[in-house]
Amino acid sequence: MERFTQSAVTPARLLAAWVVLSVGTGCGGGCQRPTTGDTPDGAVTADAGQVAGACSSERGAGCPCAAGEACAGTATCDNGYCTPTGCARGALGCGCFVDGTCGAVDGTALACLGNVCRSAVVPADGTVGAACLESPAPVAGSPVLECRDGELAVAGCPSGDLGCPCGAFGRCNTFQGRAARCFDGRCALGGCAPGSLGCGCRDGACDTGLACESTLCRGTHRVEVAINGSDLRACDVLLHEGALWVSSVTFAPEVLGEFVHRSPDVAVSLVAREDAALTGGAITLEMRDETNPAASQITVSRLHCYDRLGRPAAGVTAQIQQAQR
Repeated sequence: MERFTQSAVTPARLLAAWVVLSVGTGCGGGCQRPTTGDTPDGAVTADAGQVAGACSSERGAGCPCAAGEACAGTATCDNGYCTPTGCARGALGCGCFVDGTCGAVDGTALACLGNVCRSAVVPADGTVGAACLESPAPVAGSPVLECRDGELAVAGCPSGDLGCPCGAFGRCNTFQGRAARCFDGRCALGGCAPGSLGCGCRDGACDTGLACESTLCRGTHRVEVAINGSDLRACDVLLHEGALWVSSVTFAPEVLGEFVHRSPDVAVSLVAREDAALTGGAITLEMRDETNPAASQITVSRLHCYDRLGRPAAGVTAQIQQAQR
């Protein structure tokens, strides 16, 4: 049976670099980014970002906080994280610019970690954020990595998205107009109620309708690929993602399936376990859902199916619909 290979999906661009080509100020016209190696007065001096355990008893610089909550020392709560005051934003040990970026020290860009500018660490080869030319082979017990735009990323969890590994130099994307920051290696919102959308899980659980994923509460959106045809036994389907990433692919018990995810494409092959026709809803896709997207954001790019004798089937169609199970 014909199967899609990696060449059937969009390959990652052959660009390998861990550099910043241009850095905006994030503070309007007329401000300058610190570029010297000096540590300003009022700055924190630790290079490493705070981890969750270090923030449980004392809200030091770089720890999550809620609006109005007191922080240790002279730090104040800003963008959901305790941020040093009394020194220039963007400098080493000082608060990040409002766009989540920092200045540079001796020509080397700083990383924004917990809304505090700290020394950046180049990721080790083969880890998330490292330069790449192709996706590595899966390793048992470890997240599946893929080469995306010249950098290794967790498959289905693009670097910089909420709950996913941080991007280069602590880059995190905004979430529904709220500034996310790199904390404990992942992009998170500071100072929000545990268990609510976009916030930390509450003892491993979340509010109704949300799921705890990568320690953060996220919504999920599930759709089925309903294949319509006569007496089908096997199919190859190439799906194209919309604005959302597919986070998982599951199959009905009566079929045996495989898939390859090379965003923005998902190649799926399935075959009936017994000599019985395939039915609709054999493939279920799960996507992150923070904005209640429509099922139409997933489209079918290519479809090939076969009958019980292995002959190509004609007149076969596929429809994306809301998951029923």
